[in-house]
Amino acid sequence: MITRNLIDKFLSSNKITEMGENMKAKKKAKLDLVGDDTLVVGIDIGKRNHYCRFINVRGYEIGKGFSFSNNRDGMEKIIYKIEEAKIQNNLAKAVIGMEPSGHYWKAAAHYLSSNGYKLALVNPYHIKRIKEIEDNSQTKTDPKDSLLIAKLVRDGDFFDPNLAGGIYAELRRMYRLRLKVSKSLVQEKTKLKILLDEYFPEYEGLFCDILGATSEYIIDNYFLPEIVAKENILSLTGKIKMISRGKIGASKVLKLIECARSSIGINTGIDAAVLEKTYILQSISSLKLKLDHLNKKLKYYLDRIECSKYLLSIPGVGIVTAAGFLGEVGDISKYKSAKEIIKMAGLNLVEISSGIKKGKKKISKRGNNRLRCLLYQCAVVAISKNSQLKRYYCYQAEIKNKMKMVIAVQCKLARIMFALLKYKKYYDPEEVLKSMVAQEVA
Repeated sequence: MITRNLIDKFLSSNKITEMGENMKAKKKAKLDLVGDDTLVVGIDIGKRNHYCRFINVRGYEIGKGFSFSNNRDGMEKIIYKIEEAKIQNNLAKAVIGMEPSGHYWKAAAHYLSSNGYKLALVNPYHIKRIKEIEDNSQTKTDPKDSLLIAKLVRDGDFFDPNLAGGIYAELRRMYRLRLKVSKSLVQEKTKLKILLDEYFPEYEGLFCDILGATSEYIIDNYFLPEIVAKENILSLTGKIKMISRGKIGASKVLKLIECARSSIGINTGIDAAVLEKTYILQSISSLKLKLDHLNKKLKYYLDRIECSKYLLSIPGVGIVTAAGFLGEVGDISKYKSAKEIIKMAGLNLVEISSGIKKGKKKISKRGNNRLRCLLYQCAVVAISKNSQLKRYYCYQAEIKNKMKMVIAVQCKLARIMFALLKYKKYYDPEEVLKSMVAQEVA
């Protein structure tokens, strides 16, 4: 039975109070940013041209809207217009709001930020939701969107851009480039599998990884089943033993030849298939070299960040993971708590409830999907290699949902990473275990 005392105890709990106070403080800081002496600038981003409108703190429009090009002349034009409007209206500062549309906003954001202007990003989803409030119409135009952006900034409904600089910018760009190369490697591997499924469908079942050194040698030199079937068993065994350094013996070679002799692979378009196989293997070899080079570059930049050694002390966190985390998050001094990083990754919990309907809690998935993916991969590795996080994973077993248990580990990892970087400490298994025991007892 729920009593009044229990309700009062719940409402007065430190955790709920702290969350409420933090939300109020953040909102107040955003509202305080726009005062009576502030010019609010709303920019609707386009590929070639942007549109801009000015308002004051009361929402009254200042001057007329105008468009400007996405080049130096356009940037100088908007800066001149901003400074002119500040002088004419006796305003001391300007806050520039913009919608992060694709990648087109980045050049303008970096240029304006480097010239000392405060930037505020507005979620495109919010503009889509409130566009009918302005004129009771579903009309969408550049002048209308730029005004809505300015009004959202004035009301404190924005977020700060995470513009990385210096070494963090290098890490972020390098890590994202590595993701693209890894994706290309997976695509080329898929193409090779498709080709084998057509011409030698029995082959893939013989090797756990078709891109292993031995498998690549066989595909490169003995791609078609009829070529394998004609080979001498002793000769082929000797070659494969040398390539595999003795790991693959006569039994596997005999099985390969038997599969080749009974293969149902197609036997038309042979020349084109062999040429396609050659191109795919060349592409795979090139991508592997690029990955090795990128890994070395990531290590080079990571070594130049002193606090990276604290991340690398966590069991299950390697160079790529540490570089990706620092690249996506940036300077840790910008964050007050780990909750900001969790929300940034879209791992914060949300629910939709109304009246007697009680919605289920789920992660928002609104945020940096690369950071969320990185934390997921790190969590999966940590569950198998980190005894403390494995215990935490098992502690979440009452959830009875493996994906939710992994998400709990992701959030725990984010808190650990934040604490190590913030307080400049190495990973201490006993301290982590102590905090987990305290949580289990509570």
